[in-house]
Amino acid sequence: MDIQEIKNFRKRHNLTQSDLAEIVGVKVSAVSKWEIGQRNISNSAIKLIRIYDENNFSNEGLKNENQIDLKEFRNKYNLTQADLAKITSCKIGTVQSWEQGRRNIPKNAIKLLTIFEKNKVNGQGENESNKFSRVDLKLDEILNYQRSLLIEIKNLKFQIDELKEHINLN
Repeated sequence: MDIQEIKNFRKRHNLTQSDLAEIVGVKVSAVSKWEIGQRNISNSAIKLIRIYDENNFSNEGLKNENQIDLKEFRNKYNLTQADLAKITSCKIGTVQSWEQGRRNIPKNAIKLLTIFEKNKVNGQGENESNKFSRVDLKLDEILNYQRSLLIEIKNLKFQIDELKEHINLN
């Protein structure tokens, strides 16, 4: 998601940077930095924005979510730690750390779980799972592309360093 997409999203939903920060679970300064290109947006924030955009949630529907008992949540919906990792766009080890209390669950992860839960309760769970899968596929494509670009950049940097070394030797 690029700078213009974030700005367009906010305008489309008539949101301030503060509104977006609260919905996504970050500080206002993070949103500001996204919009001027000083900071990359996280996968879970992108996922929340896309879900918000697709479903036209109200601001209040995604605000003020506090904590969640992950073990209870997993048992209630018959989910594995891997399922939670996929829903929240994180690693299984992170979910384990949350469950063991070694790390706090970030607001954006809680919001993604809350969206999942609301859709399960409303009988839309399968549909929402498909939406999560579609978003995950898009994110995977973006991440793979970013990885390939990083590899190309590293290769170019290596070639530049070799050229500099060669020039210095001559």
